[in-house]
Amino acid sequence: METLRAVRRGEPVQIPIYDYKTHSRLPETEAVGRPDVLMLEGILVLFDSGLRELLDLMIFVDEDADIRLSRRGALGDE
Repeated sequence: METLRAVRRGEPVQIPIYDYKTHSRLPETEAVGRPDVLMLEGILVLFDSGLRELLDLMIFVDEDADIRLSRRGALGDE
């Protein structure tokens, strides 16, 4: 949440890179400045009320389980 607060303040941040093949964070990070639009996604991203308070717009997408699994597999093939 502190990273999201920093982005909202216009501060540059280092974002962890996730490896879908190993299901872990890589040691490398990606520098991010203040974007025009920031999309935050995750399986439980809307669960935390403190995080929800930092968001201007929330969209929940519900997809069939077979589509979710096929997309997850496709990410691991990269």
